[in-house]
Amino acid sequence: MTKRSITSEEIKKIATISKLSALDDKMDRFSNQFTRIFDYSFQFDNIDISHVKSLLNALDQANDSKPDEPQPSITQKLVSKNEPNINGIFFSSTGGD
Repeated sequence: MTKRSITSEEIKKIATISKLSALDDKMDRFSNQFTRIFDYSFQFDNIDISHVKSLLNALDQANDSKPDEPQPSITQKLVSKNEPNINGIFFSSTGGD
């Protein structure tokens, strides 16, 4: 496993993506912490999982979905039946309750 330090530029990029403010005076601390986190996570690359059976579903259930076939749609008349605020074919806003 090759150790690599996380640079200040990478920390700034992570902070920007995460919408966090990265203070320049704490860059060494952040670099050390990120490096330790990534080094720890890279340990998982060395675990032998060749004997582990693939898991497709945590509940061991099959996907019981219906075939994708066209179904009749609900009509505009039925949709607007219980709506008093119709403007032509559109729903109208009442301005709140």
